[in-house]
Amino acid sequence: MDFQLGHRAIALLALGEYDAGWRDYESRWDTEQMRAVRRSFAVPQWRGEPIEGKTIHLWHEQGLGDEVIF
Repeated sequence: MDFQLGHRAIALLALGEYDAGWRDYESRWDTEQMRAVRRSFAVPQWRGEPIEGKTIHLWHEQGLGDEVIF
């Protein structure tokens, strides 16, 4: 991931600027380095739509602490 973009994403998230922060953070998957390790699941990625009555699978890509926090 471009480190400047990554740092900006983390700063935006810390400031509560979630739309811009997550957009920047997710753009890491567009880099050649990250495309090589991207996981592929048979179900669609959750995009923030209501999940009432549904099941959501959490995948801790960077560690269990991230999964618990978010």
